[in-house]
Amino acid sequence: MAALGGIHPCRRQHERDALRARHPHLRELHAQHARHLGDSGRAEAEPPAGARRSEPRHRTAGQGCADGACGGGGGRGRPADRGALRSGSRAERRRAVDVPQPVRPPHGGAAHHRARDRAEHLPRNRRAEGLGRVIPLTPAKPPAPVFERVAIVGFGLIGGSIGLAARARWPTSLVIAVDNKAVIEEAMRRGAADVGGDSLVMAGEADLVILAAPVLRNIALLRDLPEYLERPAIVTDVGSTKRAIVDAARGLPSHLTFVGGHPFAGAARGGFRFAQDALFNARPWFLTPADSVPGDAVQRLSDFIRELGGEPVVTSADAHDRLLAYLSHLPQLAASALMQVIGAAAGEDGVAFAGRGLSDTTRLASSPPDIWRDIASTNADEIGAALDVLIAQLQELRGDLTAGNRLEEIFREAARWREKIPNP
Repeated sequence: MAALGGIHPCRRQHERDALRARHPHLRELHAQHARHLGDSGRAEAEPPAGARRSEPRHRTAGQGCADGACGGGGGRGRPADRGALRSGSRAERRRAVDVPQPVRPPHGGAAHHRARDRAEHLPRNRRAEGLGRVIPLTPAKPPAPVFERVAIVGFGLIGGSIGLAARARWPTSLVIAVDNKAVIEEAMRRGAADVGGDSLVMAGEADLVILAAPVLRNIALLRDLPEYLERPAIVTDVGSTKRAIVDAARGLPSHLTFVGGHPFAGAARGGFRFAQDALFNARPWFLTPADSVPGDAVQRLSDFIRELGGEPVVTSADAHDRLLAYLSHLPQLAASALMQVIGAAAGEDGVAFAGRGLSDTTRLASSPPDIWRDIASTNADEIGAALDVLIAQLQELRGDLTAGNRLEEIFREAARWREKIPNP
């Protein structure tokens, strides 16, 4: 401090002491040294406002210009011995954090705003308390993937959405796509897969293998897997029926653990072009492990599903197929049959007059038939029972059209149940 000559950085400086505070750090930290430019009228010549700002000696207090240095527009002066600042690109830096202004305590004493109480001098814990939020200087470390290498066989709507979600969640994991060349190229272009090929050879090093083809194709792939997977791995599927594939998995070798799966999410149209990484957010994802499946395999797969945004639901294959016959399979068949009847009766000219009601009711009629052919054949008994119930209801309505008593009752009950559907 002696080298700067006569500087007294204390809280109250005697008026008799000389003020020679040309050092910029002292001017910044101590308000009494701010007016180093004399009575120039420049903005930086004015001391900062505050209860203990310095008072002028032997002259009238001046007023700084509203627009910085009275010169119009710059808002920033410079010493005479320096040239103008050059224009050009500069590195972007974080803005300084606004520090709360000191508040005079109720007892009337001076507010504490000594240099060591400013944000840049506070310990880390006190700084967080005073500022409320501390922005980290480095990004958070990405979460460790549940599975390091994930092979997805079939990159349609569901398989592609799993790939997108996994790559978004775990940038360091390896996602392997098994499909035809055109689909793999599109998947890699969208960042849903790292590598790919059209053979199960690609899945040989995977920790998790997801069969995302149609139901009967998944069963055939499951039987072929042991030829390509010699290391321990968990295998699952995404098919809409579970009993047939769980039965087929009983013949797998011991190093492959199969856990039946079904993400209860989708869209009216299939194919990778409609895939999205948020498809599974807050949606149920059924798991149907056989009794012999180890609990840790179910737990790891459940963790994987949660990280993708889904909500794992563990149940039996029988219970799953019975429930889905009503929640998914019956609505699909009813929508398709309804649209076919209306189209055949009204023709193209008539359908052109259809409104939002018919469009909403028959949205599922656009679903690909190959997927649903497999679903119907592997859950025929449960779907058949559900169709019988619907047919009986329609026949009852048919007989009550004139009186309308039963019709009114069915409408009231239907509206009540409709309100129970989440996010209709």
